Amino acid sequence: MVAICRHCRRERADYICESHLQFNQDSGLYQYEPMPLCAKCDALVHVSGSPELFHTRIQICHVCREMKSDVFCVDERTVMCSRCDLVTHSNPANASHLRTSFPSAVRHFEATGSLPNKDSSILWLPPMDAAAAASYPSGAAGLGQQQQQQQQRN
Repeated sequence: MVAICRHCRRERADYICESHLQFNQDSGLYQYEPMPLCAKCDALVHVSGSPELFHTRIQICHVCREMKSDVFCVDERTVMCSRCDLVTHSNPANASHLRTSFPSAVRHFEATGSLPNKDSSILWLPPMDAAAAASYPSGAAGLGQQQQQQQQRN
């Protein structure tokens, strides 16, 4: 199911704001709840000069349009969740695509002003093969573990 913007309730969501406070009527407390937003509403809610500008926002997977992005694929120039990464890159035609964690791609962009490419000095995820697909983690926490293991091997 495609995530719909919770602000306008019309457009398909492009981001998830992880810092949105929501009042819980059952507990009577405010708590953080992820809030899907389209690009237009994200710009309205996170206006320059407002405290909301500093909220943590993550792009939604460009493939399934419902999960948070964990992986950036250089060859496809797209972000995707770990589930869609597994499906896309377990296909032999796509198995050799250069991929990195989405946070690594963001840090690279912030430091250089450009998206990572094959010549970037960045920590790449290993190519997807049958063994890697069988042991592929589900979720961003698993990607962090996979990267740590890769660093230890190098």
